[in-house]
Amino acid sequence: MRRFHDMALWALVVLAMSMAACDNDPSASDAPDPVHGGTDTAPPPTFRADAWPEADALFEGDPRWIGGDAAYSVDLGNDRVLWLFGDSFIATGANRLRSESAMVRNSIAIQTGRDPSTATAAFHWREPNSPAAPEAYFSEPLSMETWLWPLGGAPVGNGVLLFFTRVTPTSTGLGFDGVDWQARWVENPDDDPDLWRISTPEAPANPWRIFLGTAVIVHDGHLIAYGMQEPSHDLFVMRWTLAAAEEGRLHTGQWWCGANGDANSDANGDDDSDANGDDDSNWRVDCEPAQLLPSVAAELSVHRNPGTGWWLLTESVGFGQSELNVRLATDPLGPWFPPQVVFRPPEWDWPNSLMYAGKAHPELTGADAVLTYMVNSFDFSTLVSDQRYYYPRFVKLEINP
Repeated sequence: MRRFHDMALWALVVLAMSMAACDNDPSASDAPDPVHGGTDTAPPPTFRADAWPEADALFEGDPRWIGGDAAYSVDLGNDRVLWLFGDSFIATGANRLRSESAMVRNSIAIQTGRDPSTATAAFHWREPNSPAAPEAYFSEPLSMETWLWPLGGAPVGNGVLLFFTRVTPTSTGLGFDGVDWQARWVENPDDDPDLWRISTPEAPANPWRIFLGTAVIVHDGHLIAYGMQEPSHDLFVMRWTLAAAEEGRLHTGQWWCGANGDANSDANGDDDSDANGDDDSNWRVDCEPAQLLPSVAAELSVHRNPGTGWWLLTESVGFGQSELNVRLATDPLGPWFPPQVVFRPPEWDWPNSLMYAGKAHPELTGADAVLTYMVNSFDFSTLVSDQRYYYPRFVKLEINP
């Protein structure tokens, strides 16, 4: 019974993701956003993107994992990559059919090899009782009617810090709502995931409904987490020193307060000054955060392309039939050039198709940048019966300076 309850609830999840894509209007930014610094630089590069079906096979061969969304990735080192998936189909029988599967709230995979067209992937979830009753890899206490959907993460020190949105069911609206953001610390990511030691650092709440972790990077001695605000989908950012992040001192996080932030030092006295000795007066623990961009996608990525030095913000733009867009900047805080459409998915004309979750994976090789996106369906029966849907799809992006 639970299997079909979870599947029915998925129709509401699809609607929520599509609304996220609809909110992301590229016309909202027709010029670089004057958030941080100037725009004097060489002309921005151009792009060419192509579907990469050879890489798609990475996620399509497991005997029991038969689809999942989100597809965030984290570099674990030693040619290992962690993949984090949202709602995932796990087969409970030998037929490998979604109609004979359970849907768990999240799952993971460990990729071995950096080129996804030649790498292998091992999938993981929990089975505390039996294979017929799979459960999410990351769970909430049984006393709580909430679940975790994955966001971004990054290696810090010898461990990995991961971000999640905590979600609860509701009797109105979409049937669920985001509660807050959560974090999980993996102490021993080099071991098999069945042996991981996982703790829960306290994730301080904020009054602006900003869910941190939409994208996560390490830059200039800090862990930086981008956060999306609900319901506006505006983008904000917080940072921690790497030492604070590794020690779970997430209460020391500093908001980006804008280019005219208060010149006073950090209000809580912790060791969160700029590691490079630069003026960090625009980062504070006690300011109202400054908007980085308006109306972004619910999932995205930010990374620096080493070949050109440009920062890329990658996201899906559009409602249902969305396209992959890239914004460019010379700094991870912007200002960002207007978004460029770089790829229209070949599934554009599939019946009832829904495309979202566009992002880049800078730890992967095989192209100047490796992107993924999701193909879902507005019709749940199609999602169950047609297993072409609901796998992350790969894109090879060429960047021409």
